[in-house]
Amino acid sequence: MKRFYEIALIIRPDLGEEGYVEKLAQLKNIFTEQGVRIVGEDNWGLRKMAYTIKKHKEAFYCFLAAEMEPDTVKLINYDAEMDEDVLRIMVRLQKPIPGKEEDAAAESEGDTTDQVQEPEPEDATDGQPE
Repeated sequence: MKRFYEIALIIRPDLGEEGYVEKLAQLKNIFTEQGVRIVGEDNWGLRKMAYTIKKHKEAFYCFLAAEMEPDTVKLINYDAEMDEDVLRIMVRLQKPIPGKEEDAAAESEGDTTDQVQEPEPEDATDGQPE
């Protein structure tokens, strides 16, 4: 069963803007070959890091929203960690929004349970002494 994940990538700053774009395209291509469907991308660009990583104080940040099988997470982690230009990668499972899964399932089945049914009125004499 495929799930949604967020992939955070921190890429070396000495690649420059063009090198960063090329590296990101290369990584996305590798991920796609592994069966990952990328559904969103948020490029933060060059940012100062809170601490030094591999002698770098700045790096390019990118966040990808992706859909993949849980077993694929290990593969993309390995691929990114073996790339010298990737300083860090983090893959995080996105928790489903409550009610969204049920809504999607209901829409696909044509379920119309969204209609509100009014409760039946209670008899005013129930439980009361006469």
